[in-house]
Amino acid sequence: MKCFTLIRADNYNKLKTAINDIEEHANLTILNSPKKIKPEKADEILVEILDSPLKKMCDVAAICKIDEEPAEAINTIKDIHPPAHIIVVSERHGEIYKDLENSFDELMKISR
Repeated sequence: MKCFTLIRADNYNKLKTAINDIEEHANLTILNSPKKIKPEKADEILVEILDSPLKKMCDVAAICKIDEEPAEAINTIKDIHPPAHIIVVSERHGEIYKDLENSFDELMKISR
């Protein structure tokens, strides 16, 4: 099952490190290239998923499509302690997932 990782970070270097950590340390397969997403949109998604206000807004954000089971991805990511906040978004998140899937191809790629 494909799902997304939403990555929220304080700066671009931490964002890129977190993306690399997903592949190298969590051994998750990123499909396509990671894409930039507006930090405000990432924060909005997090608030909706957690149903809780944010403690801190992010400065940069990205979305990656991964080819893993969501539960496995969550367990693996929490074990690697990346330098950014990573949220797994799956089909169980309904409209959020559909919106990400529909807009993914239109987002700008992140050079790595």
